[in-house]
Amino acid sequence: MKWSDRWLLTTLPLLLLAGGCATTQYNLGRKALDEKAYDTAMTHLVQSIRQGDHVFESTRDLGILFYEQGKFPTAQRVLEKAMAMDSTDGRSLLYMGATYEALAQYDRAIQTVRLFNRVSRFSEERAAIEAKLDELMQKKMTADAQQALSQEAMLDTRALSDSTVAVLYFTNLGDKRGLDPLQKGLAEMLITDLSKVPGIHVVERLRLNSMMQEMQLNQASLVDAATAPRLGRLLGASKIINGSFIDLSGRDLRIQAGLTATAGDAPSRNLQVQGAFTGLFELEKEMVFDLVDRMGISLTQAQRDDIGRIPTENILAFVAYSKGIDLEDRGLFDQAQTQYQRALSLDPSFNTVAQALTRTQVKAQGPVKLTTLSAPASKKSKSAQKQGQPQPQKKVADNKKLQMQHAGNVLNQRFLPGVDARAPQQEQQASTLGDASIIHMIIPLTGLE
Repeated sequence: MKWSDRWLLTTLPLLLLAGGCATTQYNLGRKALDEKAYDTAMTHLVQSIRQGDHVFESTRDLGILFYEQGKFPTAQRVLEKAMAMDSTDGRSLLYMGATYEALAQYDRAIQTVRLFNRVSRFSEERAAIEAKLDELMQKKMTADAQQALSQEAMLDTRALSDSTVAVLYFTNLGDKRGLDPLQKGLAEMLITDLSKVPGIHVVERLRLNSMMQEMQLNQASLVDAATAPRLGRLLGASKIINGSFIDLSGRDLRIQAGLTATAGDAPSRNLQVQGAFTGLFELEKEMVFDLVDRMGISLTQAQRDDIGRIPTENILAFVAYSKGIDLEDRGLFDQAQTQYQRALSLDPSFNTVAQALTRTQVKAQGPVKLTTLSAPASKKSKSAQKQGQPQPQKKVADNKKLQMQHAGNVLNQRFLPGVDARAPQQEQQASTLGDASIIHMIIPLTGLE
């Protein structure tokens, strides 16, 4: 054997191993993950963690790997490990939110997406994030409604919060069907205004809508003396506001509302306001202040001024907006956009409509997939990218020592997946993260004899 061949046999493996230990294991793992070569990706990412190189990024990408394989409980555990290292990394947050959504843990998904929203506050995909939050809220409220109905027999009305109020949709008692959109529009205004009152928790309109859908209720059902209180109890409200309106001779409008306790036999406290149709918003504000007074709540002048702000001076713009709300509730996003655009053309300063229009434009494109959104890197991730730059020898040694200690901590936490976790099998609820196993690297040197 020639001297040069002996040198290659003894030196080349060391050179390859040394080069691989520095930075390439994570890069190779990330490349394999992008190519969906999951077994290869896992091997490289695990080796990267063992070497103390890019520990956070490798942990995060292992979580992503499990998510892509549909192993959501395992993905949750691994991504939560990554989040414990860095809770500001956009890619971790997106996959963490997507994992919670896949596991129907909607509260956690919403919390995670909101955190991502703060981290990426300059993101160009702001509208998509807001639409995703609406989508998750809808899923959560549907699940909550189903649970409330399944447990209705065990409902304890004494446990209902005295401060929780549900505003039901108003009923149009007149013959002008063109005013039907105000049934939801007036309720939305009342919910918005009452939400500004300290000491009152108002049930969201989307929650009301979800419960009505699960109970298969329509607008006409809300006038039933038994249905409305039952709906309020299922929504967790101790009081409901159930109202109606009627157009009088095409000029005046009369609005009536009842404040009713959902438990017991306490009589409904009714109130009524009447005036010119063009003064619709002033009538609604008068009703709000009357309701607050009847609930025994005192407001400061600043609070009254805040509630008294009118969203638009244009009645037709408000009617178009109300139509858009109903169409959006029914999933008719293209038609809802048309109504929102009309409302905005009638009053360009109607800010609520502008937000609704942007939201429905995103919804019209279909459900938002979190894992396709752009994810800004955290400061920690950015600094990790500089690891390969020249550093003083002592600093390199100190960094390496810290990295190895960090890798040891991860190993001690039984994080690294063992052979069983890498084998194809159905995901179980119990942990599939086995003990850390040794990964052997074999470098063939054929043709050198």
